[in-house]
Amino acid sequence: KNFPDKQLIVKPHPQADYYTNVTALIREIDPNIPIVYDANLIELIGSCELLITFNNSTIALESIILNKPTISLQFEKWAEEDKIVKMNALLSISEVDQVENGIKKLLYDKDIQNIYQNNRNMFLDKFVNRGSASKEIAKVLDRL
Repeated sequence: KNFPDKQLIVKPHPQADYYTNVTALIREIDPNIPIVYDANLIELIGSCELLITFNNSTIALESIILNKPTISLQFEKWAEEDKIVKMNALLSISEVDQVENGIKKLLYDKDIQNIYQNNRNMFLDKFVNRGSASKEIAKVLDRL
C-alpha cells in the first residue's frame, strides 16, 4: 500500500501447507491482493519489476537468471550463508521492517540497481552454465 503505483501479486509455493497458509494470510491482510496459483513462471517473473521470495528459494535463481531485481526474506540463519547472498546477487533482508526500504532501493535507486545487476551477472557467470547447461549435465552423467 506504500507503493500505490505498484501491484502486489502473490504466487504461493505449490506445497499444500504453504499454499493454504499463504492464501489464508493474504486474504486476511487484504482480500483484493491477486493470488496466482497456476502460472507460467517465466512469464510471471518476466512481467514483474521486482520479485520477493523467502530463504533463497529456487525462484530467486530463476528471477536473477531473468535479470529481475530480487529480494530474499531470510527467516532461517543458514540462508544468509548461501553464495547467492554472499555475492549480493539478490538483496537479502532478515528484518521485516527493512522490506520497504529494500523495495525503494531496487526500484528507484539507479546506483543500487547497477550494483545488483553487476553482482547478478558475476554470480551467474560463476555458478550457472548459461547456454551450455545440457552439455555440462551430460559431462557429469558421463563420469558416473
